[in-house]
Amino acid sequence: MRLVQPLVVFGTKVWLCRHHHHPATVNPAVFFNMTVHGEPLDHISFKLFADKVAKTAENFHALNIGDNGLRCKGSCFHRIIVGFMCQGGDFTGHNGTSGKSMCGVKSDDESFILKHMGPSILSMGNAGANTNCSQFFTCTAKTEWSDGRPVVFGKVEEGMNIVEAMECFSPGMAEPPSSSLMLTTDNSNKFDLKVAPW
Repeated sequence: MRLVQPLVVFGTKVWLCRHHHHPATVNPAVFFNMTVHGEPLDHISFKLFADKVAKTAENFHALNIGDNGLRCKGSCFHRIIVGFMCQGGDFTGHNGTSGKSMCGVKSDDESFILKHMGPSILSMGNAGANTNCSQFFTCTAKTEWSDGRPVVFGKVEEGMNIVEAMECFSPGMAEPPSSSLMLTTDNSNKFDLKVAPW
């Protein structure tokens, strides 16, 4: 099966196979083009570990291309803790209290085979066992105490400096800050990071 040119759909880079409509890459990439106050920052590119946690990776992938009408468009990074992580993806409540998976409101933990080994790890945000939805977080440090609870499903490939810079918006806060970072989509279907007044 021959791979043809890459297609960018809603911020997700996938390789299309001739005569097929599904990604041919084992571990697809998802990226966000970032801005703050309308000023371009750069992009964050995530590699999804679909070969290890296929359902969890597919959930994140689907929510970023808008499958089934559900998508992370307009969601914010509602929880930013210095030396730990930046969390977002609550596209229903916009404050960390909710979210949906592509299978419904919540989905089960798929596997804990992957660990929170250091900065750049992409993991599910949850409220306990088997409560995965659309929320995710990116580690800014090694967080081994998280192992066996949230499911690790990817890592930052490019733009870790942007994730680290996000910590400055909410130093040490565990609650939603007065200004939070928001993901929106423009007409070219690129993801933007903007500061939203809460």
